[in-house]
Amino acid sequence: MDIPIELLERIRLAFQRGNYNITNHAYTRMQQRNITPQEIRSLVLEGQAIETREEIEATQKSVIVLFAGRTKLARALHVVVAEVERNKQPHLVVTVYEPGLDQWDSGFTMGQGGKA
Repeated sequence: MDIPIELLERIRLAFQRGNYNITNHAYTRMQQRNITPQEIRSLVLEGQAIETREEIEATQKSVIVLFAGRTKLARALHVVVAEVERNKQPHLVVTVYEPGLDQWDSGFTMGQGGKA
């Protein structure tokens, strides 16, 4: 899937500058799964963007990007980042999880149905 390079550049620049927020849901998942903020930041900056989609809610449009990568200890993770109202709000870490082989290929970048 082609993910616009401008979108990736905006997200990665925001993460480099620390201009992002982690949702309460993502914090809860991080605690449950023993995932650190540093691992999330590293994965977004160095991982692979494997999927994007637009979501439209009542008052705003978001672009969602799914990042895949591995921690320094080789633990596979997925991080979901939202760009809400481009250039008006910080980017949001929506959730983070360990992908399973029951739904993903061995590289955790391709879903079992043939797409990310």
